[in-house]
Amino acid sequence: DLQHILEASHTGAELITDSLPISKTLRDYLSIDAAKKLALTAGDDYELCFTVAPEQENLLLNKLAHANLICTHIGVITKDDGIKLTDYTGEIDQAGYNHFR
Repeated sequence: DLQHILEASHTGAELITDSLPISKTLRDYLSIDAAKKLALTAGDDYELCFTVAPEQENLLLNKLAHANLICTHIGVITKDDGIKLTDYTGEIDQAGYNHFR
């Protein structure tokens, strides 16, 4: 879904793939690069991807903490088009699920 956010806002993103939330079970069965690829292309089955303005980040984190919810910072929105991945050497060939097809 990140690709859809970026296309709609005409922005890009830099993702820190070592920060992706990947379950221990998945890491037990797949290499770290294979697990990262699934998280990058099929992860919305168990995680939501969203953005928040930097000046609102602390407010969001406080509200989530009070609701006993976990939020993982995995990157930043950039002015450049496309997605830049850190700590990942594989190819990403999917653009995410299209809910409106």
